[in-house]
Amino acid sequence: MEVIKKVARIMCNGDTSTIRQKGFYTGIKTCKAASMVTGVPPVTGGIIMCDYGCLGFGDCIKECPTGAIKKRENLPPEIDEDKCNACGLCIEKCPKDLIKLIPEDSRFFVACASYDKEKVVKSVCDVGCIGCGMCETNCTYNAITIDNNLAKIDYKKCQNKGECFRECPAKCIHWER
Repeated sequence: MEVIKKVARIMCNGDTSTIRQKGFYTGIKTCKAASMVTGVPPVTGGIIMCDYGCLGFGDCIKECPTGAIKKRENLPPEIDEDKCNACGLCIEKCPKDLIKLIPEDSRFFVACASYDKEKVVKSVCDVGCIGCGMCETNCTYNAITIDNNLAKIDYKKCQNKGECFRECPAKCIHWER
């Protein structure tokens, strides 16, 4: 049986210039605490309007035993795939379920987790998946589908040609290396 090395990816592309803010959160500076503020999942802790977006307090960073996750100013953390051992500890710590393990040789991923319809997505984020289907239509390998308003990549079918990446009007499909 072939073992496929995986790496963690954060499925959010928003930053403070692209995600509308709800207000200012003054509570405990952890993603878990902020996510519990409103009490109804998915929640934003009163920070960002996107109910699915990264809260940015870095619970995943603190949990990573290899130091593979680094904080970035006004952006979701960044994962260094050379340091990531795919242990999954960061996945368990993210209250928004934004971190996924994908095959290391897969160059593309959807950096959005919102299941909202286009109008709602556009009202809260400039780089969220709008479920338009351009990526699905242009993938000659049928490796990408729209499921509940969100693009999903089937990594068993993906040939890393980038048709989805080039055609995405929201620029929510990302390329690594």
